[in-house]
Amino acid sequence: MDILTSRQIDFIKLMLEESEYKPIKYFTEKLNVSDKTLQKDLKIIGNYISKFNVKIDAKRGYGILIDSNASSNIEFINNLNINLKEKNSVSVDQRRVEILKMLLLNSNSSTSINQLSEKYYVSKTSIVNDLKYIEEWLKKYNIKLSKTLEGTKILGKETDIRKSIASLLEDILDQNNEEDKLPEITRIELSTFSALSNIFDLDSIMFIESIIWELEENLDYTISQPYYINLITHILICIKRLKEGNQIESKEDKIKLLDNLNEKVYENVINLIGKIEERYGVSINNEEIYYIYKYIVSSGFGNALDNNRLISENYINNSEEVTNMMIDIMSEFLNINLREDELLQKGLLLHIKPMLNRLNYDIQIKNPLLKEIKERFSEILGLCMLSIRLMSPYYNITNISIDEISYIATYFQAAVERSVSSKRVLVVCHSGYGTSQLLATRLKRAFPQWTIVDIVSVHRLSEVDMTNIDFIVSSVDIDIKDKMYIVVSALLMDRDVNNIKNVLMNASSEENSRNFNNLALEMEGNIFFNGNYNKEIDYILSNVKLEQVNLSKYYKIYINTSYEENKLIT
Repeated sequence: MDILTSRQIDFIKLMLEESEYKPIKYFTEKLNVSDKTLQKDLKIIGNYISKFNVKIDAKRGYGILIDSNASSNIEFINNLNINLKEKNSVSVDQRRVEILKMLLLNSNSSTSINQLSEKYYVSKTSIVNDLKYIEEWLKKYNIKLSKTLEGTKILGKETDIRKSIASLLEDILDQNNEEDKLPEITRIELSTFSALSNIFDLDSIMFIESIIWELEENLDYTISQPYYINLITHILICIKRLKEGNQIESKEDKIKLLDNLNEKVYENVINLIGKIEERYGVSINNEEIYYIYKYIVSSGFGNALDNNRLISENYINNSEEVTNMMIDIMSEFLNINLREDELLQKGLLLHIKPMLNRLNYDIQIKNPLLKEIKERFSEILGLCMLSIRLMSPYYNITNISIDEISYIATYFQAAVERSVSSKRVLVVCHSGYGTSQLLATRLKRAFPQWTIVDIVSVHRLSEVDMTNIDFIVSSVDIDIKDKMYIVVSALLMDRDVNNIKNVLMNASSEENSRNFNNLALEMEGNIFFNGNYNKEIDYILSNVKLEQVNLSKYYKIYINTSYEENKLIT
């Protein structure tokens, strides 16, 4: 038996209710999907119903109409109901996502437990449990689930509802595996575009992309991921809510807009707003302009305008201070001088500037690589979290998310790897000049950032001043205690290169682990290390609000978040 999706079954049920031709737009509004999605569904549905001698007639200018005898076709109706039961029993999580999506996208309407029970072919008790789960999820965004005799609907500030829709959409994007064809002109990757097109019209997605490209051209700046998708998503949500009559209330905070207004960006936002108003026939108030402005200015546009001095000096100085302070702290933690790393300095500064805007405007971003970063770079991520905590008394960065910190961690991980790869190396060979030169050449090719200080025979090794040598590579076994070395083939095979990388990275990790034991001596304030865990600490941990940070698989620290002045836990 062919399996239809819940949406396709709902589409068939809606068509069965109609006795006249209806345009596709009529059904897209009821199902909260795009025209493109339903056009694709029609082909699948057509193949499915043809097996029961049922057809869908399409008339240009009128719409579509299912055969009038379809409702009396027992085989068709039975198969459809069996299909629906099997589909809706697949996943509780999927059902909850669909109910949540329906509540958020139709916030002006109410539904009932009975309606949801009939729709998903589950008991009313199951729906009650679903709504309890949804109610907890909505609390994160200060949204309430209203339950009255009229039905169930959501209540909350418009800005909070939009944030929750964006968050739900990000979850859907993460889970989306549908295959589709991308339009020829788009910067959105395949799975993301497919997920977006299930909620928004294809024309709207392409239109918003086009006006964002024009904005980029006018400001001479290209938005990078994930900010590009974040911006497009929020503008699409804004338009969808406006079309349904939901505007941001005038009493919601817009004062911050006047503090550091970027005039050039603001002028371009007004131009963008005009295009949206003309396209969709909506009127956009000042609060909506502020809403769109803050997402655009938090996407990195300010970086391109520094030279024009359109950004306040305080903002620029603050970004540089945060960047420099974090590099200083991380240099101390890692026992590596990262202050001279220009790539780190420039890259981190370009991230910090829009990040401070996002924190100021309470804009959250998601890092799709967060899970991998936690697994592979837990020490760097933990130290970045610790650095942020130590900096929080000096800068307003207390509400920074783990996703934001994980992006910062990638800059430091790259810097650490560059530091590891930048070594002053001594090459030791048995005797032959030709083979020693070959080894040195192959080392230079494999590790272009290395400086080959000298090439010596094993007999001359005792004469070499090791003061400025970081590492020794030798084609023969050597007797040396005070310097790290590795023995390789004179031809430097691929396995030798991998062994060298592993040895250097492991040595760096061991050095970091030793430094962890000394961190408590260098800090003031709010840090407890589990290295000296004892029963007396149990009492402290049970009576003080702590934030846990994992520096490695076995090493954790706890940060006291309950004292206003971050006093040391002793």
